Amino acid sequence: MGCRMTASRLSAVRVQYAAVVAFAAVLPLGQAPAEIALGIGLAAWAFRIVRDRRAAALLSNPLSWLLALWFLAALASMANSIDPAASLRGLQKLLKGFGLYLLVVDSVDSREALRGVVAGSLLGLSLVVGDGLWQWAAGRDLLYGHVPVNVLPTGKTILRLSAMFGHSASLAIYLVSWAPLAIAAGL
Repeated sequence: MGCRMTASRLSAVRVQYAAVVAFAAVLPLGQAPAEIALGIGLAAWAFRIVRDRRAAALLSNPLSWLLALWFLAALASMANSIDPAASLRGLQKLLKGFGLYLLVVDSVDSREALRGVVAGSLLGLSLVVGDGLWQWAAGRDLLYGHVPVNVLPTGKTILRLSAMFGHSASLAIYLVSWAPLAIAAGL
């Protein structure tokens, strides 16, 4: 039975880790695949907490407490919100970010694990670059059929790639988020 529990613990940790890698890889594909990966990882994390009857290891991390305070401040600020629905959507985004943080802190604990997450992220980046190049060559992105055109207020159109994101600004945000990793890799 002791071996079975150890294998069970390892499998729950592997599911969490696989969810983090999958999240990194599928993030460019859309909100649903990323949220599915996050949900699977959080379910595995919750299973481990309940099964092992342990407090989460993240409670010892000071950043966790700061994030919890940030969430509580956001929750309290809803009292003055003129649009409670928008505030709830903002809280949902904070919870998703906190959930991803929780999974990373709890499952990415070695250089090898970090390499796997970077590899998943590079896979996602490769999908974006490939889809952007396809969009440039074919006039539509391969996955969703987005056309690479923006209309300026003057009525002129310019060619701006959006790849699978549907808007060139979203593509730019995704690509710029790679700058710190590229700089760190260069150092």
